[in-house]
Amino acid sequence: MGRQLDPMCRNVVKYQFEIPFMVWCSEKYKANYPDRVRAIRAALNKPMPSDITCNMLFHLAGLKTKHYRPQLDVLNEAYKCPRRTINDKWDFTKYDPATRSTNVKNSHERKDFQDRQH
Repeated sequence: MGRQLDPMCRNVVKYQFEIPFMVWCSEKYKANYPDRVRAIRAALNKPMPSDITCNMLFHLAGLKTKHYRPQLDVLNEAYKCPRRTINDKWDFTKYDPATRSTNVKNSHERKDFQDRQH
């Protein structure tokens, strides 16, 4: 169960779920690991929930662990973005801040969500 935000409003969604992410590499790192740098560039604009960041860090650091999951590593070709939800109700990938539309389950939830936008 993820973070529960109440009231849910447009700014909460934007600033809690659309978090910029930056990876900085030294010149030495770039020279030593060009494949990793290419993977970073290829991952630009891929969605990634913050709770799976450890898999990317394992990759960047070259750490071998039984906890590494390539399908949860945004730098890996096997990456599949897990479903991202807001308050365990709304599919973040289908939320459109411009239209304030969501894929909520019923009209009561949709009205409740839209009422909180003001």
